[in-house]
Amino acid sequence: MLLLLLIIIPFLGGFISWKSEQYNIKYPRWIALITMSIVFSLLMYFYFYKFINFVHRTSDHRWIIEFSYPWIPKFGISFHLAMDGLSLLMIFLSSILGIISVLCSWNFYQHYKGLFYLSLLHIFSATMGIFLSVDLFLFFCFWEIILIPIYLLIIFPSVKNNAKRRRISSANSFFMYSQFSSFIMLVVIINLSTLYYIKYNFWTFDYELLINLFNENKNFSILEHVLMIGMLIGFAVKIPIVPFHGWFPNVHRYLPVVGSIDIIGFLSKTGIYGILKFVIPLFPNSSHNLANFFVFLGLLNIFYGALLAFSQSDLKKVIAYGSISHTGLIFSSIYAYNQISYEGAIIYLVSCSFSTSALFIITSLLKKYFHTKNIYKISGLLENFSWLPGFFLFFCFSSIGLPGTGSFIGELMILMGIFEKNPTLSGIFFLGLMCSVVYTLRFMQNICYGNYKNVSECTTISSIDILTLFIISFFLFFIGLNSKFIINILCLTKPII
Repeated sequence: MLLLLLIIIPFLGGFISWKSEQYNIKYPRWIALITMSIVFSLLMYFYFYKFINFVHRTSDHRWIIEFSYPWIPKFGISFHLAMDGLSLLMIFLSSILGIISVLCSWNFYQHYKGLFYLSLLHIFSATMGIFLSVDLFLFFCFWEIILIPIYLLIIFPSVKNNAKRRRISSANSFFMYSQFSSFIMLVVIINLSTLYYIKYNFWTFDYELLINLFNENKNFSILEHVLMIGMLIGFAVKIPIVPFHGWFPNVHRYLPVVGSIDIIGFLSKTGIYGILKFVIPLFPNSSHNLANFFVFLGLLNIFYGALLAFSQSDLKKVIAYGSISHTGLIFSSIYAYNQISYEGAIIYLVSCSFSTSALFIITSLLKKYFHTKNIYKISGLLENFSWLPGFFLFFCFSSIGLPGTGSFIGELMILMGIFEKNPTLSGIFFLGLMCSVVYTLRFMQNICYGNYKNVSECTTISSIDILTLFIISFFLFFIGLNSKFIINILCLTKPII
């Protein structure tokens, strides 16, 4: 029942927040914050009273906790939710970023607040469904549902914005990419269920049954390879992986900061989660056979993202291409098939979500004070602001692996794991990380130093922005100094690599 509450509470909270706008313009944001806090409190309760007990149990159960209710029995479809270590970690990350999203939008919108928080809470609710579904049909439903509130969130500011046409064009591009990949994924899921029906003479979409379909046969199968690539494309669009990244930079360019955090913190992580939870376990033989190709594809992402980030003048596009480079490192590490690099990739994934979200928040503040996102028109930050330069430098250094932060531990474990398998390859990865250092130092130099220009009279950041950036800093240090917390949770997932 707890798993169901994690989906229902933000779903209902969204409607209450929407309707409360009629009574007071401030109610929607408070209801959104209370809703997110309730979900986070439930997770903390679960962690301390269920998770720890589960750790001490000598059990072969795949799931820490699960909930199942028949939905369409004729086709073996059920409302089957379950949580393992990986999904628990992703939900923790999403709930923290959900609270940060509400705080970021505290004073951002003056109009249609109810509709805005309705979209935000429904994105969160659908994300919970994606991380908890272990029936493939149910998973696909949540995968599709999340597109609608994200689409609304992208076009939402256009109500009062001159860049309406470009914003809607970006939203349409995102929707077309998503629909294309979702259609391929649906075909793969139906094929999997049909294969199971042919073999065992009954329909099912249950993950625990379908996982044995190709695990029992270790021979080379063209069908397994085709289905695996189809499902991988569905997730690669959301991560995003080159060449399915076309929607990503433009959407971030026109999105408000809250939307950027949602895409970085929620949507992109669902893609990585999908590969770990579905692609590799459901198609173990083909995933292993094509692992070297995927490592190469991830490397291409690292260098491509870094080079494009270096050539951009729009600050949000620099961060977006930098994010593509980071996800390339995570993607390659997963397919390196090494336990150390796998754990390092998850730690790096969580840390990058925090540091990239923080950089998007600071970008919105720079836009507010300098009236531009062009890095060549922003300068003198270091000498003229009290809190902002310190946070900006910290999150920039964190994104490139500042010792003491989670990114440093993640990069170190990734390089150690890959070195154990292929020392030459680890050298190429190190070179890719150096490229990210170059573009980061470049835009740090442009923004922090130089003459003071184009700045508004207001140069003091609000207490709510300081609080938000402090929360993110705390979690970056927490992960860096206590990485065992993440590794212990991951131990509760059945071995993926």
